[in-house]
Amino acid sequence: MKKTMGWFYPSEESHSRYLEVKIFKGLYFISFAVVGWLDVFIRNEYKEIFLESLRFCQKSKGMEIHAWCIMSSYVHLVFRSINGQKPELLIGDLKRFTSKALVSAIKENPTEKQNRFFIRFFP
Repeated sequence: MKKTMGWFYPSEESHSRYLEVKIFKGLYFISFAVVGWLDVFIRNEYKEIFLESLRFCQKSKGMEIHAWCIMSSYVHLVFRSINGQKPELLIGDLKRFTSKALVSAIKENPTEKQNRFFIRFFP
């Protein structure tokens, strides 16, 4: 089993970096964190936004998901691209859509006590 590993630095608007490790026959293990390691995923509604993004990528982008784990401020994911799309582009789309949806949900949530704190980290 051949392993390759590398660091990828997405564009500045994503505000985070992630580790990608190719593990076997097109499978990738990836971890990425919320900007500032904010505990965004402690709220179920914010976890659900991420899960909706995963479902969209499965149906529309050709992402085959083998495992995932959502922690309070970061995500682990094992996936494969089945439509030939480059994994970094697939993850870029996932992160871009998810981050926009999360920022919008946080801004619009009247019960979010940490709203002002969170918004300082997002453009």
